[in-house]
Amino acid sequence: MIAYGAGNGLWSIARGALPLAVFGPAGYARTMGRLATPMLISSAIAPSAGAWIIDAFGASAMLLVLATLSTVPLGFAVLLFRMTGRQTS
Repeated sequence: MIAYGAGNGLWSIARGALPLAVFGPAGYARTMGRLATPMLISSAIAPSAGAWIIDAFGASAMLLVLATLSTVPLGFAVLLFRMTGRQTS
């Protein structure tokens, strides 16, 4: 539980500080809005979509969907590193 709380705290700090460091202060509010919109929409849709997938296809299908979707942030992180020209090592 302590690790979860620490992770949540770090996420809260990084969510505000990382875009500022990567994209700069110009248009910070607009950038934060653009970054938050997909997260807010998916948070609103996810419970209903998850219930529908479980009802229609079963829990195993839901786990497959979640596992597949969990790779999306990794792909975006790789894309971000390539776009900013930073090395990963």
